[in-house]
Amino acid sequence: MTVGERIQYYRKRIGISQEELGQRLLVSRQTISLWEMDKTLPTIDNLLRLREIFGVSVDLLLSGEEPLGREPTVPEPEPAPEPREKYSFTYSREEVGGLVAASYSNAIRGPIFAIAAFFVCLFATSLSDGSGRGLYWLFGGMLILSCIALIRILRMRMNLRRRLEERMPECVYSYEVYDGRIDISISKSGEIRKFFRFDFADVAASAVEAGDYLMLVNAGQSFFLRRAELAPDSVFYSFVKQRKKLLTLKRSADKRRSRSILFTVCSVASIWMALIAAAILSGITGHTLEEHAWTFLVFMAVPMASIVYGVRLRLLGYKKCLHNIIVGVIIMLFLLLFGVGNLNSAQNISHDSSVVLRAEQIIGVDVPDGYSHINTRTYEEGSTSGDGLYRTIRISHIYYEEGVLEKCVDRLDADGAWMPALPNEMVGFMSTTYNPRYYDYALVYNIDTGELNRLPDGIGRYRCLNLLCSIDDGTVILVEYEIEYFR
Repeated sequence: MTVGERIQYYRKRIGISQEELGQRLLVSRQTISLWEMDKTLPTIDNLLRLREIFGVSVDLLLSGEEPLGREPTVPEPEPAPEPREKYSFTYSREEVGGLVAASYSNAIRGPIFAIAAFFVCLFATSLSDGSGRGLYWLFGGMLILSCIALIRILRMRMNLRRRLEERMPECVYSYEVYDGRIDISISKSGEIRKFFRFDFADVAASAVEAGDYLMLVNAGQSFFLRRAELAPDSVFYSFVKQRKKLLTLKRSADKRRSRSILFTVCSVASIWMALIAAAILSGITGHTLEEHAWTFLVFMAVPMASIVYGVRLRLLGYKKCLHNIIVGVIIMLFLLLFGVGNLNSAQNISHDSSVVLRAEQIIGVDVPDGYSHINTRTYEEGSTSGDGLYRTIRISHIYYEEGVLEKCVDRLDADGAWMPALPNEMVGFMSTTYNPRYYDYALVYNIDTGELNRLPDGIGRYRCLNLLCSIDDGTVILVEYEIEYFR
């Protein structure tokens, strides 16, 4: 007997058909037929599986001789298991179009919604006064991308429909549900063309509802089952529920990840948010940024929330949230140190107009009236330069509303104390904190000698007042300082 004849003999001995043997081996009936006609030989893997099915050795299958001491045994045929559920579907050419439309319905909604949003935005822009015309380019780009996506989806839909219309109307799709697996066979003219065996886990990961059908996508193949022909308690419905549960868990994980990233980004951005808030308040009140450094302490709530969220995720077992804790701690410490440091510095800032009155009394020159607010910083120990020749004692910024100083130009020109052009020798005797050449008017008064806009006759250390006026900026700066003078 040949190998093919022995395979046929033992197959018939256990009472199974070529199709049933092919299903057990996951090969087609034609393959079994070729073996039995000695056109081809089984692979080693198939020989090992045939040995288990027939209950004989590989040597006996190949040579017909059993090793010494062993007798060929043929087990009693095992009854084939009955499927828990069994369905068979055929599809008309007209029905194929509905299958394709149902499978692509969700994919088409996104581009169509984007195109509709483009026309809504375009209409809203057309009603404006023309200031939003520049958004046309943005809307145009959105329209082009949406159209490209829609065309691509429609082409995929047309190609799928063409392939299915050529194949599905002539085929019978059979589904057999066993414990833990599903066997799907595609037959044509009574002959099985394709056979698939899927575990429940593989099917549950791809089962979706598509209108009147349930769609399974696996092994590069789409399978459609009519919901009306399924049993009410069909296992396929449980697959859909499992997939929905998996998607819900995935969405929950995605939300946690998105929130985790959002908290981290907001923690980093809280530094800029605090700085912007302090700048806005400074512009409204006219006070310095240091006096509004409490905003940095307020925005500590953002990184603190990130830390709490990260700790909560860690307790729930979510591992990828360590950045929330690390970044949150770093940013919170920075906000704390920066806020407290600037608030301590703000204690040396005052808004009392007495510094202006004192300067007018000492110098005997009137500072332009009509100022809106004053910010004065006093250095308790003085701010000394590196060489020790200069020490800043007090700096006052006097702010005016727009146009106020412009009205004082004639009076400043008429007053001989204000110099529009400084002599070169006076520049070195003035405050080194600000460059007097960048200001429209300036004067310097030596408190120790009582001299105005004059260099002292002798060398030594002198206490002075320096007034600088900028018409365009609307500010007058008053600097009290000490300088070591030598010729």
